[in-house]
Amino acid sequence: MRVRVLTLLCAVVLVAGCGLDSLLGPSTPSLSGTYTGSFVDSTAGEGTVQVTLSTDGTNLSGTWVTTFPDPANNSSGTVTGTFTDTTLTAILTPNEPGACAFSMTATRTGTQMSGTYTSLDCAEPFSGTVNLTKQ
Repeated sequence: MRVRVLTLLCAVVLVAGCGLDSLLGPSTPSLSGTYTGSFVDSTAGEGTVQVTLSTDGTNLSGTWVTTFPDPANNSSGTVTGTFTDTTLTAILTPNEPGACAFSMTATRTGTQMSGTYTSLDCAEPFSGTVNLTKQ
């Protein structure tokens, strides 16, 4: 009996000392939150973006705001999509009437996301790359 108690006590100390991450692997940070970053658009050039996301299961929703050196290109809208531990797939819909929606696919590593986007059914197609960091 004394050996079992000693073995159990050693196991508890080992887990407490090493932390669960070393036994189970690090947990994936929540996708929910505010992200800021930069992007390069094929028609409007370089800009900055802020995205705020919330999740429900593997579904996501939120808002986005872009800022360009030329304020005429600034935009904002809503985000809907899905995600896994490492991949986000979303449709971004501008608030401006008549503006083209676009699809985005991004890969997440910890608190960083990077990916590409392309316009959907747009008379003047556009595309670009984006890099985001969770705040």
